[in-house]
Amino acid sequence: MIDLQTDILNRTKKEMISFRFSRVLVSTTVFSVFVISVFLIGQISINWISGPLIVGISFVYCLLKEYFMKYQNTKMLSDQLNYLKGKKPKMTLFISMLEVNHKQVYLKKSSLFIENNRLYLEAYHSNAFSFKPKDSITVSYGKDFILKEVTEEDLPLVSFKGILMDTEYQLLVVNNQEVITLLKSYIKEEEKDV
Repeated sequence: MIDLQTDILNRTKKEMISFRFSRVLVSTTVFSVFVISVFLIGQISINWISGPLIVGISFVYCLLKEYFMKYQNTKMLSDQLNYLKGKKPKMTLFISMLEVNHKQVYLKKSSLFIENNRLYLEAYHSNAFSFKPKDSITVSYGKDFILKEVTEEDLPLVSFKGILMDTEYQLLVVNNQEVITLLKSYIKEEEKDV
């Protein structure tokens, strides 16, 4: 299980917002054009100093933003894992959950975990400027939380449809065959019970 846990964490880190220099360049271009347009609309003259200065400041801003987004997600992942290890010391497997927003992959403020061969969903609560969870709610697989089906299986992220507290819920996890097989086994158990 240690190798599986390491693989899940490594794949999660790889799929989360990765530092992409191309995104920095595109963001810099868009931001610079916007600021220069505001200057032109406001009839503020742009000279050989202010033009490159706007582009330079935009580049530094976009570069720092990209770096801190990567740092924030990586820190949040380790804080979630450490928090859950402290709360549930008998946990055997931690499965991070992800979400896609505007083609970027972020860590969700919830995760799955296995304890005593049972599946649980952990939903974290944290303060606005803190990565470390303040507290959390544990939902056991069964009445309030079930997995219904796998919807996309051939991508780097695998999508599961489920129900959480009588609400449709989509779960994205990294594509690791052992994890997928394990989660599918809970779907099959649910079908037997029905």
